[in-house]
Amino acid sequence: MTKLDVGWETLFKKHDILNKVNANGVFNITAEQIKIVREPRLMTKFDWSSSRPKLFKDNELAILPDSRGGYVIGKFNAYQKLKYDDVTPIRVSLPDWVQSFDDNYLVTSESVALNIAQMTGMVDMVMDGQLYPAIPAVSTITGRLGSGLLKYNIDVKNQLNPYSFIVNNSQVEIDAGFESINKLSVIEAKNRIPDDFLIRQLYYPYRSYHNLGTNKVVMPIYFTHADD
Repeated sequence: MTKLDVGWETLFKKHDILNKVNANGVFNITAEQIKIVREPRLMTKFDWSSSRPKLFKDNELAILPDSRGGYVIGKFNAYQKLKYDDVTPIRVSLPDWVQSFDDNYLVTSESVALNIAQMTGMVDMVMDGQLYPAIPAVSTITGRLGSGLLKYNIDVKNQLNPYSFIVNNSQVEIDAGFESINKLSVIEAKNRIPDDFLIRQLYYPYRSYHNLGTNKVVMPIYFTHADD
């Protein structure tokens, strides 16, 4: 068993989590309670359903933050399958004057892959349908910020009624944010091509962008880079 599995097995036994989820629908747990076994960041970050610990997978559970130091465990439909269309790739090129990349350079980080997506016009093409618009999109908000107050409903497996989430200033991480004349985009980037993804990773930033009060369209984008 992995450290993740051992840690959650300890917490499930200590707090009788599974029985409480079955009885009440959810179980609230704090970062302080999780920290007893391991760093909360390492214990709660499951970017795709297959990365969940065994107890979560076996019992169809997911964990979502509802504050900067609090989490809710339940049978939430928290993951979305990714659909990959069989399309002909569009080839793009770096600007001729860029000399910091060559044929031997391997793109090993999500941030560098995103830089390439911007400088080759990929970001503009996705946001506004043009490879080289008159005014290209610019990079704006990235990194960590607070969600503010968010309210939303999420479906729960085998239940007719959704669970109502009230999120109070949970940490939101934005891999990249771009702004064009008409749109804002928030991007979740991965250096792999998974089968599904954790909806929260795009939804919380999407809602945070809406809270900016702009009249621009907010476009959530899931960006993958693999096989060079």
